[in-house]
Amino acid sequence: MEHEFKTETMTVQVIVEPILDFDDICIFKEGFAMAGKNYKWGFIDKTGKLTVPLMYDWGGEFNGGLACVQKGGKSGFIDAAGKIIIGMDYNYAGDFSEGLAWVKKYDRSGYIDRTGKIVIPLKYDEATPFSGGLAAVEKDKKWGYIDKSDELIIPFEYDAVYSDNSKAWAFRFFEGWVPVMKKDKWGFIDKTGKLIVPYIYNWALEVSEGLAPVQNDAGKWGFIDQTGKIIIPHEYAWAYPFSNGLAAVEKDNKYGLIDKTGKEVAKIDFENAYMFGDKLGCLQKNGKYGYLDQNGKVVVPMIYDAGCSFSEKLACVKKDDKWGILEIQYSFV
Repeated sequence: MEHEFKTETMTVQVIVEPILDFDDICIFKEGFAMAGKNYKWGFIDKTGKLTVPLMYDWGGEFNGGLACVQKGGKSGFIDAAGKIIIGMDYNYAGDFSEGLAWVKKYDRSGYIDRTGKIVIPLKYDEATPFSGGLAAVEKDKKWGYIDKSDELIIPFEYDAVYSDNSKAWAFRFFEGWVPVMKKDKWGFIDKTGKLIVPYIYNWALEVSEGLAPVQNDAGKWGFIDQTGKIIIPHEYAWAYPFSNGLAAVEKDNKYGLIDKTGKEVAKIDFENAYMFGDKLGCLQKNGKYGYLDQNGKVVVPMIYDAGCSFSEKLACVKKDDKWGILEIQYSFV
């Protein structure tokens, strides 16, 4: 098996051969990735060493040195060494974002800081991570947005349904605008609550790199800008948000990559595709996964049974039921 894959601008090295015996591994954050086997989860470092034992029912990503973990119906936070920093006092909790994490006890949600202090009381039905200084919270089946002082900035007047239609949810502010739903139609508001794109879409996803994926009445996805102008026509069965200037899209049960003009950078001829990370995208063809660059050129051949997006220049790949780790080294000329 090859140990490195080179282009003019980068080298992708196999830093851990596919020998790691896990059922699944998630993306790296702050140098650690959650790994699971037999429904128990822990964390590994970039060498594949298990730094937190497989003892949790689930976990999150590290942010500021802390990660959320869940065990026996209780949630708390650990550091990179696995030490419990914030006790397992909550029924649910989310990752830290902008210095705060949402937590839920029984049926009430609020926010804590990194010391575990409750800084926004547990008084909401649901809560979501802070982004751009605001967080979406739910009260009496309506969503609004609060700031970190718990001041209501955007009133409770929005409906939102998560993608599997099983749980009410709301999106986060990115780049100053966010999709919201009223009466089963999606539009976009700015951080003052002003409606900037009318409620005309069946579905919408979070904003990224100035564009947002939206679904029309015909069930087709395209992309709009902040003025509501259609930048990429509605012709896809599915579309991911843009990342590193490219977006994965689906058409006729095949996936490919497009740029912000709608041009196909990687022909829509793949079986699966993930969001771009660190200038490489993970795609599947003939049952195998590999990685393409921003020009659609294959950098890592389609030789793996599974793969995930690059994050922090690291990605986990699976071959013959074992996991390995790839690392990017950029070349500057």
